[in-house]
Amino acid sequence: VFTQDLSLREPSTVLTEIHAASAPDAYLRDLHPKHEHFEHLRQALLKLRAEDGAKADRIEKLQANMERWRWMPSDLGTTHVWLSIPEFLASVVKDGKTIDAQKVVVGGANSPTPTLSANLTSIEFNPYREVPTSVVRRKILPALKKDRSWGGRGKAAVLEQYQLEVKHKGETVDPRKIDWEKTNIANLKFVQAPGPKNPMGKVQFVFPNARDIDLHAATKSSELSRDVRSVGPSSPRVGRADKLAAAILAEDKGWEPARIAKLIADGKNAPVKLRRPIPVHIAYFTMIADDQGNIEEFADVYDLDDGVIAAIQDGVPSDTMTASPVPLPPRSPKPEAGIATRSP
Repeated sequence: VFTQDLSLREPSTVLTEIHAASAPDAYLRDLHPKHEHFEHLRQALLKLRAEDGAKADRIEKLQANMERWRWMPSDLGTTHVWLSIPEFLASVVKDGKTIDAQKVVVGGANSPTPTLSANLTSIEFNPYREVPTSVVRRKILPALKKDRSWGGRGKAAVLEQYQLEVKHKGETVDPRKIDWEKTNIANLKFVQAPGPKNPMGKVQFVFPNARDIDLHAATKSSELSRDVRSVGPSSPRVGRADKLAAAILAEDKGWEPARIAKLIADGKNAPVKLRRPIPVHIAYFTMIADDQGNIEEFADVYDLDDGVIAAIQDGVPSDTMTASPVPLPPRSPKPEAGIATRSP
């Protein structure tokens, strides 16, 4: 579930320019992503190839992660949020340095967290939650059809139990006046008030995107205690959302952590709009390298590496792949379906 848009040059144009270039190797290097972490991986690849007995599968994995940098925006933002799916980590990064990092839980294999880049526009404390239509159809509507008691008794009291309001065109409606056997559920919204039963927790990071993904507080400590934190719905959940919010709002508004703690403790819904949007990048990198070419690897939690490797090898002759320090730029494979690194 990749959403990055690739900008590729026409192969014929590249071949013409290579032929005309006085230094073809320098021309090709200039087509590489300008991110320093791409260059770190390239240097690690050269170092790895120079070693005796270097394993082909390790080289292929490194090349796959170099390829992923081609899918990232050219400018990540001076200050940005970087969520690494394989690392299960969300970081606030400023001028290339991580100023805060917190554990996250990402989507499970059946509902993987997608990679994307979007702008964080606000942080909502004690957020409301609009219950997904799929959940309404599967859990709430059957209970409403089975029982028509509305005074806090019977199965229909699910609305009270979970502090749900029914809304139509933004207006609250009386559930007693709805024929649940005939109504078109798509015309209604079920909104859950802030509170301990709200799965959004006490903090939600809002960055509008086509995938309807958000980042919100984790409410299940058992999920955070795992080493492999890939479970549940596709929207990632962060362990210390209050600290992540504090780091962002300190940069954006100069707020002290105590101000955020008070907003949370008040228990009232409090959306805070950022003065300037901050880029959020949800990324999938299973291998990174430092400026000395030392490699660190992470689990391929969604089993995506093989697909990228196969696409590279399908698009570039195998003899070229073993001779060139990087995949040739004109034949960049389409990002794989489903999907993060340590903050750059």
